[in-house]
Formats: sequence, structure tokens, C-alpha cells
Amino acid sequence: MLPATLLMWWAGNPLCQRLMAWNFTQDLVIRKESINGADPQLSRLLQTLNFKVQLIATGTSLEVLRSFISLAFCMLLFSFCAIPVMRSAGSRFCSGGGNNLLACVKLSLQSWKAILVSSLLSCLLLCFLCVAFRTTRWIGDVTFSGLTLLAALIYVAGVFVLGFGWLLSLAAIAIDRCDGAEALSRGISYVLSRWPRVIIYAFVGYALITVCQTVFRWLARLAHLTIWLADDTSRLNAYSGFDEVIRMSIFFCEIAIAYVLLRNVEDGVSLREIDGGKPGDSVHA
Repeated sequence: MLPATLLMWWAGNPLCQRLMAWNFTQDLVIRKESINGADPQLSRLLQTLNFKVQLIATGTSLEVLRSFISLAFCMLLFSFCAIPVMRSAGSRFCSGGGNNLLACVKLSLQSWKAILVSSLLSCLLLCFLCVAFRTTRWIGDVTFSGLTLLAALIYVAGVFVLGFGWLLSLAAIAIDRCDGAEALSRGISYVLSRWPRVIIYAFVGYALITVCQTVFRWLARLAHLTIWLADDTSRLNAYSGFDEVIRMSIFFCEIAIAYVLLRNVEDGVSLREIDGGKPGDSVHA
């Protein structure tokens, strides 16, 4: 799991930094820093997705167009790199045995149609939600201010449902070999029908990432893992890279396990039956 996550960080980190800076104005830099500082445990890629959605909801017309393009690209990058880790984590959790890295990567490449459909549909639904929020907010500013508050609550709830639904759809593609539309439908239905459980999973997952990151930092200082590097900048970059890999590996595994547990509760499927077979097998519903 770690090699696939390391590959994602190596490829995605510079791309995300460029995408974050693509449509910045001076006020957006301030907003970006406040967003990054508010969620220190999230990876750079997740922060980029978060920031682009907010830009679509609040930015200018040009910023909305650029944010939509970069959001779709980041979601595809995230999906292709998440599938191998989720596949391995789901197989180990359900049956105690996992697929090797090459087989999981091959599955990710073979599932490109499902990934494309799921990610683009999610991106379009998020954009429609943001446009509806912008329209309702404008109407509320002109007529009744309480309408703006209602629109904000619906917007937050909608982003939560679509965001977690998309993440669970990636697990459905990785574990059950679903196609894109079915995977997204399954993920959103799980969030809507079991939303208290999903919220608990989210809090537990965030706490687990925080604990593991704290332990990693303590072990890194104790063992002086990067002391051989030449200067402080190199040590900082190397530490940031390891830290990112740990966070993303745990996050992907949590999403896979959450999907397995939700499928077990919602559909009554035993854990042994959830694992969708070896990569290359037929699709399991």
C-alpha cells in the first residue's frame, strides 16, 4: 500500500501546488492559507479538492471555469492512485489475504472507465450544487436573508453526501468491481441511509490519522530518520513526504474498511462474500 501512496504523493504534490496557484488573486491567497491551516491533518491533494469546490461556490466566472477543470483532474488523479490501496486494504480486511502491488495497479488501470464515470459525475454534481448555492444565495441577498442560511446548510450537507459518496464509490470499484454509475449510486445511497454511522466513521478516521501522525513524528525525531540529509530544507521536504504517505495510506484504508462495513450493514453481505475476487475477474454486483 505504501508504494502506491508514495507514487501518488510524488506525482500529485507538484501538480497540486501548480493547480492551487493557477487562479490565485491576492485575496484568494489569504483564503487558501486559512483553508490549509484549518485542516492540518489533510493531505495536499485533499486540501486542493476542498479549495476548488469552495472556489466554484464563491469565485468569479473565470475562477469557476478553471476550478472545474482542475477539480476534475485532481479527482481523477486521486481515484487512480486510491484504487490499488483500497483494493489491498479491502482484501486483507475481508479475507485476510491481499493482492500484490502490480495486480492492484493493473486493476486501477483496467477500471479506467468506471473511475472516469464516477469522478466526472461526482464533479458535475458538485458543480451543480455550487451553482444552486450561488443562485439561492443571490436570491436570499435580494429578498430574505434566512434563505441564504438555508442554502448554506443545504450546500454543506450536499458536499458531505457527494464527497463521501464519491470516496465510497472508489472503494466499490476497487473491492466489488462495480461500474462507475453503479458505484457512485451505491456510495451516495449508503451515505443517505446510514449518515449517522458515516459521521462516526469520519470522526474515528480523522482521530486515527491524527494519532498515527503524532506517533510517526515522535518516532522520526527519536530515530533521526532524516539526519543524513545535507541541509534543513532537504530534511523538511523528506519529512513532509513521509508524513504525506502515512496520512494518505491510512485515509485510503479507512475508506475501504468503511465501505466494507457499510455494505455488510446495509446489504447484509458477510465480509467473506464482499471481496470481489482477483483482478481480472468478472464484475460483482
